Amino acid sequence: MLTILPIAIVSMLLYIPLSIFIGIKKRVSLLHQAIPFVFFVYLLIVIKITLFPISFHNLGNPPENNLIPFKTITTIIAAHSLSYDLYNIGGNIALFIPFGFLWPLVFRNKSKFLKVLLYGFFLSLLSESGKFIISCILGFTYRDFDVDDLILNTFGVILGYFFLRLVFRLQHLRSSTTLKTWYVASPIVILVLIGSLWGYEYVSHSTPQRAQQSYDANVLPLVVAPVSKDAVVIITSTDPRKTDITGYVAEYWRYIKLLGWRLQEISLNPIQNSVGTKEYSVSFIQLSKGTFAWGIASTPQIRNITYRHGGQVYLTHVHNNGFWYMVLPLQQNLVSHSNWSVEFKNGSIMALS
Repeated sequence: MLTILPIAIVSMLLYIPLSIFIGIKKRVSLLHQAIPFVFFVYLLIVIKITLFPISFHNLGNPPENNLIPFKTITTIIAAHSLSYDLYNIGGNIALFIPFGFLWPLVFRNKSKFLKVLLYGFFLSLLSESGKFIISCILGFTYRDFDVDDLILNTFGVILGYFFLRLVFRLQHLRSSTTLKTWYVASPIVILVLIGSLWGYEYVSHSTPQRAQQSYDANVLPLVVAPVSKDAVVIITSTDPRKTDITGYVAEYWRYIKLLGWRLQEISLNPIQNSVGTKEYSVSFIQLSKGTFAWGIASTPQIRNITYRHGGQVYLTHVHNNGFWYMVLPLQQNLVSHSNWSVEFKNGSIMALS
């Protein structure tokens, strides 16, 4: 799974020295560089929210690209879920309010309303097209193109622009003294807004369960398996809204300072019959250290799952809900599928084929 973290780090390492160099060469004060820097951070946030993380695992998501205006909006409103309305509709609007607010401050020669609207629409179109292009590269749908996102994002740009105009009018920004005051105050206001967004994002990822619900509120955790002090694996059923495959999904979450619990990897486990008429399955997730092996044994006759490697025996019990899991001190590419076996309650043992 690709996250935005390495891209953000590289972007910052390129932007900050370049900004300092240009500031020295053109004698631009740090005060006048503050707003462009905030705008740059804001763009990274937009990219992160709209395009990342990128999963390399196909969960069988059926394409649900929407080219009909207001179709998704009316569907969401018809569901009568206030929290989901605020998250989806309100989130798409709020995400682009800072664009309408910041663009005229950064590009003063392109601050006319129609220009701001056009550039905001272009950024939204770029992010939506990015979803479609990345899905084509991956060979499966990882996120959908939705024309309603364009509508909501553009409305957010309009709100941000007129909020800025309102502030200008209230402050009567005509004198240079007041203008300097605005240049000092606006980065603080914007940083407070970004800090509020970060606070909301952190709180929503403060525990593994909250992070999982933030990622997919349509399914509930069935198993929360700690694998280390700062890592857990959460097993849920597959989301029928995202995939037509019936089965289970294991999500590998790690705690990252200042960011909370973040999704690292996904493993899909379709329901299948493999040992006669008895259902069982084996799937893996590569951890930072070792491999998380897991599966489902829905028949109550299976007691234990065993893995043998290099003279070592790793054994785990099947839980009452039918799930089993274990952490192996091996890289996933070293785990052999032929070394697994199941032990039944009658004492018989059968190799997993």
